Amino acid sequence: MTSSSKLAAARIHAPAASNTAESVERQQTVETVLGARLARIDMVRALRFYGSVDGIVKAMTDTLPDAIFAEPLIGSCYSTIAFARWRQVTRQAVDLQRRTGRVWGVMIDGRWFYPAVQFDKRGRQTSAFAAVLEIHRAEVNGDVEFAAWLEKPHPATGISPRVRLQNSTDSRTTEERFFDGFVPTIIDPPLRAVDEQS
Repeated sequence: MTSSSKLAAARIHAPAASNTAESVERQQTVETVLGARLARIDMVRALRFYGSVDGIVKAMTDTLPDAIFAEPLIGSCYSTIAFARWRQVTRQAVDLQRRTGRVWGVMIDGRWFYPAVQFDKRGRQTSAFAAVLEIHRAEVNGDVEFAAWLEKPHPATGISPRVRLQNSTDSRTTEERFFDGFVPTIIDPPLRAVDEQS
């Protein structure tokens, strides 16, 4: 069995339950918020629209990472389909974003997975992650090892690169955020083109 096959075999769909006080508190917070949100939903209408309780649950969880790898530990990842669903784009668009460097993927057993650590809440790669990727990717042997390195706590601080990235702020300017993903179709700005004709 190849190392990528071992990783695929180690895939689990839900993380093992953690009993730390922090994880229990977070789970209770999520349950409280979901409960409050569910109380405001017209369930008869929702069931008619989604067809079943499973359909409602699927719609609620479609934007969550759908893969975790245990050996080596790679944090939460999106499959191509899950990432496309979250971003509301086609699988081909996700492939293009990966090939052009807008998102970073790890190939495991012939399938692409996208570690969640790289994304902001809108599914865009953060500039902090892009900088870490550019600086440290060459220091390790391949993308799977880099993904595992992101989860490994530093010996002196006990803090993993993933935790540092999650605690960093997005350093893009407002203009960079506005134009994220924008492909201009006009070569000359309209006012300049008008000025030149007069």
